Amino acid sequence: MIFIPEDFKFNHIKKTNIVAKRLMEGAIREIKKCPKEYREMLLSQCAPWRPDDYNIEYKEMSAGFKIFKRYLNIKGFQYVKYFEHIDRLGWTVFFYLRFEIDKYLIESCQMLTSKR
Repeated sequence: MIFIPEDFKFNHIKKTNIVAKRLMEGAIREIKKCPKEYREMLLSQCAPWRPDDYNIEYKEMSAGFKIFKRYLNIKGFQYVKYFEHIDRLGWTVFFYLRFEIDKYLIESCQMLTSKR
């Protein structure tokens, strides 16, 4: 599981491609630690949740994750599951994105991200 930094919610939607690149690099590092037989990773997003600005944060992060999901699809990842969950007791919003990956995609994405 990869924890996405809290400052993700402060990135404007137009800058999400930079965030997607950072997420991809983090995902590659984490996936390389896993045994080859595990081909799925689970990403989670945790952010403070307050009733007064919940709608703004929720929309921004949802849009950001949609862009990241599209980024993964373009790179050849197979999208498996995406859902959101609100923990009202902990005032936290959780976003989960699960995708499949293989060794060759890891290597090609790593080459792509390291060139920039």
